[in-house]
Amino acid sequence: MSQLLKATAFASTSYLGFYGVWYMFHGTPSLADLNGGAGAVFFPYLPHGAKVIAAWLIGWRSVPALLPATLLHGAYLSQFFGLTAGQVMAFALVSATVAYLAFETFRLTHLDLYPGNGTDIHWRRLLLVGVVASVYNGVGIILIGDFALGLENQVALLLNLIVADLAGLVVVLLGLWAVLKRI
Repeated sequence: MSQLLKATAFASTSYLGFYGVWYMFHGTPSLADLNGGAGAVFFPYLPHGAKVIAAWLIGWRSVPALLPATLLHGAYLSQFFGLTAGQVMAFALVSATVAYLAFETFRLTHLDLYPGNGTDIHWRRLLLVGVVASVYNGVGIILIGDFALGLENQVALLLNLIVADLAGLVVVLLGLWAVLKRI
């Protein structure tokens, strides 16, 4: 039980910390930003890195570990986008589960991308999982948010979310690599 509490504290704190850094540089997007089309690529979304790394390290336990942070994030966003309590809960569940579901998607195809017994980190594998998790997350956000965007703007939003998620994952992985290289 103590391990789950530590994992929850670490994953949620990382997610919220990365969101705080992202917010300082980007701020909260408005509905006008969402309707802006393909020209409004968001700043690298760092919390995506926390989700992928948490799922990579602790598997299914990443879902309950990330849930407190994603619930707080969803509640915060509800102020700006008028999300209902049900939408906030759905947002939190989608956000907390997408990375784990991406790893499990690969496992179903007989490609287990979880860390093995070796000490090597397969960075490209984490990026591949990040792409799938980002697609799941973007589709979930569009369906849950129901922002009344046209199809063209929904596709543009999905692409913007994927680019921001992947850029954030790359930044987080580079930071992790730099820290591990020093150790």
